[in-house]
Amino acid sequence: MEDLAGKKVGIDTSSTEFFFLYTILADHGMTMDDIDLVDIDSASAGAAFITSELDAAVVWEPWLTNASQREGGHVLVSSAEYPRVIMDSLVVSGDFYKEHPEAVAALRNAWSDAVDYDLPNPEEGIQIMADGLDLTVEDMESMIPGVTFLGNKENEEFFDESNEDNIYALVQTMADFWVSQGVADEGLDVSELVLRP
Repeated sequence: MEDLAGKKVGIDTSSTEFFFLYTILADHGMTMDDIDLVDIDSASAGAAFITSELDAAVVWEPWLTNASQREGGHVLVSSAEYPRVIMDSLVVSGDFYKEHPEAVAALRNAWSDAVDYDLPNPEEGIQIMADGLDLTVEDMESMIPGVTFLGNKENEEFFDESNEDNIYALVQTMADFWVSQGVADEGLDVSELVLRP
């Protein structure tokens, strides 16, 4: 990461990728000021990296896999090393949560059942996901290594405030970051934003 100092790094500053980059830089004692930030959408950033217009790009699939199309191109860091920084989450509104707790519980249980089924049946799980996303099995297989699926046990640990690496701490860090960028308003109450299912 330190080699990116002063280099042109393409990123969509309105996306979760921006927070991901912030987290990784901070982890290496760096800030956004240490790089030459180029605000560009993810697909264009991936293409610009392949054609050597950028020194680095913060992207997702299929651009991660395509990085090797550029001579010397490789993935420097991925969400596999930071599995709880960028999350795809199942969310409902606060009102729905209060009015239909049984539906929220059913949604949570369906997710856990799917993860529990997928872990011992990876080939069938990949086929189901590929079919659902209208992708080939090969494309799906190339994406899976960077994804961590949290089942019931992992989610319980993630919502446990006694764990240093918990969802409330992560969401507070996210909120502080987006407030610092002028995207969110001051005073976000994380305890109201994230309710334990």
